[in-house]
Amino acid sequence: MNGAGIASQSELARRSGVPQPTINRILNGVGKQGPATQTLKKLATACEVSFQWLTDGMDAERGAAAEGAVSVVPEPDIENLFVVPKSPEADRAAGPVSIRTVRLRSSAKGTEFAGQADERSGDEVYLRKEWLQTRGYHDQALIALAMDGDSMEPGLYAGDILVVNLSDRQPHDGEVFVLAYEGTVLIRRLVRDAGRWWLCSDSAAPRRFPRKRYADSECSIIGRVVYKLSEKI
Repeated sequence: MNGAGIASQSELARRSGVPQPTINRILNGVGKQGPATQTLKKLATACEVSFQWLTDGMDAERGAAAEGAVSVVPEPDIENLFVVPKSPEADRAAGPVSIRTVRLRSSAKGTEFAGQADERSGDEVYLRKEWLQTRGYHDQALIALAMDGDSMEPGLYAGDILVVNLSDRQPHDGEVFVLAYEGTVLIRRLVRDAGRWWLCSDSAAPRRFPRKRYADSECSIIGRVVYKLSEKI
């Protein structure tokens, strides 16, 4: 992708005709079986490399490693956000990986957002690389942020640190997501009801936190919450 100037998974999907979720699974190594031959042929053509190089890293004619081969690193399919730095320990097979804690802010348009390092706490979350690999997560697609407010109690409390997977932006029934909504950043559970998606609070006070209808034109999924650190017992 880098060599062909392809900046995102969505762009690769458009060029190759391979669905973006399939590309995401390949980049994250999800699944016991590798991609189908036809899928690899389409990706090879789109990335301007030979089929054999893409499958085994060898040049078809010379039988040697292709010159200028690059290591493809999965990146979250989000543009103009921020870069999460990778710690030196990330290169170890099962060592700790640092997930930078950030603050998110939404624009007035509601569906756009940006992030910056959270200098207030200075906290960093460390996860084992082996733990990430077994779940198909890539550390560069993860951020950590602090829960604010009581809208998701008793599941999540103010001050809890949440790890968010930026590459998981498809709605899942019953899962908790971070979203940009009407100029604010919300943490809500997505629920499918009567054929529609709703943003729901876990609070026992529904009048304070009424459910809101999820619509692409008004709301943007930032990522799914995949882990929490809490001092609430």
